[in-house]
Amino acid sequence: MHARLLADLEAAVQMGSLHLRSSPFVTADPEAWRKAGRPDVHRDLMDHGDQVLNDLLGMAPDRKVTVLRSTAVPATLDLLGRLGAISHVVSAERLDPRPVTASYGSTYPARLLDSSGVAHPALVADPDLARHLINPRGSVSAAQHLLADLALLAWSDPTVTRTAIVTMPEALVVDALTLDLVLGAVEDAPFLHLRSLPELFEASLATDAAAAVTYELWPEPVTPVSRRATDRSLAETAVAAYTAILGGPHPDAAALNDLLEVTAAAELDGDAMDAYLSTVYDTVSGVLDEFTTPANQSVRLTARRANLPFTIHNGLNTNARVVLVLQSDGRLDFPEGDAIEAVLVPGRNRIAVPVRARTSGDARLRVTVRSPDDARLLQLQSVQLMVRTTSLPGVGVALFIGALAVLAIWWIRLARVRSSRT
Repeated sequence: MHARLLADLEAAVQMGSLHLRSSPFVTADPEAWRKAGRPDVHRDLMDHGDQVLNDLLGMAPDRKVTVLRSTAVPATLDLLGRLGAISHVVSAERLDPRPVTASYGSTYPARLLDSSGVAHPALVADPDLARHLINPRGSVSAAQHLLADLALLAWSDPTVTRTAIVTMPEALVVDALTLDLVLGAVEDAPFLHLRSLPELFEASLATDAAAAVTYELWPEPVTPVSRRATDRSLAETAVAAYTAILGGPHPDAAALNDLLEVTAAAELDGDAMDAYLSTVYDTVSGVLDEFTTPANQSVRLTARRANLPFTIHNGLNTNARVVLVLQSDGRLDFPEGDAIEAVLVPGRNRIAVPVRARTSGDARLRVTVRSPDDARLLQLQSVQLMVRTTSLPGVGVALFIGALAVLAIWWIRLARVRSSRT
């Protein structure tokens, strides 16, 4: 079924008869994400949806016309405008004042004001027409009733060209058979002429611009997504750390970002969303087990400054970027800083760690391998090394000079005592 639909769409694109409207990667409410302080989520969903359609059909979708959800407010128009929207389709149920008759109101253009008072052109959709698509009596009845209403609208005054827009019912699923029957009936009806949304706006504004009525939006309450936003932010941080380990954009990281975007789908409940997030966290956590170090990495220093060898195994099949964070018990300094960036090739890696000993004896050095993101979120490995310093020339010279000074002081004091006795 999907293959046939894709083939039909590709054919329509090649014929130039298809207007492809931009839509998010998954069903999402822009106003809900705006209120949650994450309008970027809807932006990313729109970008991803456009990319998928362009990849499949070779055609860039059009963002100039949007179908407003029932929760839209003036600030929603601002957000959609920043994403490229110029005109809007709105249900008559969401307008104040409500058009006297939805079908009659749908024949005229409207104006909607954003939060700055700027008017946006709109066309009004008849909600009663949309309800036919979910007729409980079945697909045939749905197609018959919709076609009958459209016929009444067309024949009520044959001398006047009327515009009617049928939108998909929000948050309801239209089965494939109903959609197929309706589209076939509408396409074959002799009294109907199908037009793309941009063509309808152009025609309406050209003929009825003066008749456009300014409406206020009458929104439904927003389903909060604050919990989703918080959970998504945490998961995004983990995926960003994972991406940093892989050195930037990578197919494995892209797959996790796709899962994150699915969690924004309005159809998902909490349990379904948690399942996607768990998959993301499990994948990221699995990376931690791919980095191992030998149990004993004790080393011996014979000079004040040296490069300590640190060995770590990268079990991934790709290079991994990491940061080695160094900590000492106070007996070691790190002349080149306490953080070393490194690229680990698959397999065994030997990294030189520059240190400087303050004193001889045993010192403890902890090397923690972390992800290279700004937060260094992921700890891949942590190991403690015992560093034994047996002979430090600088320290020996200092001790020798100190001993000579002690002997000189002792000799001077002894000489004074003897001279005082004589």
